[in-house]
Amino acid sequence: EQAIIKTIEQETDGFWERDFDRWASAWSQTDAVLWSGTTSEYHQELNGWKELSAFVKKSFEDYPSVNTSPVQRMNWKFQINKNMAWVRFDQDSDVVSSEIRILEKKGGKWKLVHVGWINESSFEKGMVEGEE
Repeated sequence: EQAIIKTIEQETDGFWERDFDRWASAWSQTDAVLWSGTTSEYHQELNGWKELSAFVKKSFEDYPSVNTSPVQRMNWKFQINKNMAWVRFDQDSDVVSSEIRILEKKGGKWKLVHVGWINESSFEKGMVEGEE
């Protein structure tokens, strides 16, 4: 579990620090990767490494400021098999989000194949299942 968490942290830190190489090295970099994000206003999916990496490079150019918000992750759930892992957690940073990661083990290292998140902060209280 710790090696998986390290990969997840590397991806987030690289993205927030605008360090493309650090961010990219956490990914599998194949046509199979998928990144998806949902807020109350929109849903976006990026399919395959070519589309995802181009989007992130442009994002770093358009928004070069480093995000220094502290990140707390809690409520971890893991399903780990020999070469695949499914991870679910809640993240509290500049927004509160519900997060999912799918990773595959390549060359003995865990690499992301899917990042998915729902920005719970963008919904009215009570709209997210389980909120009172």
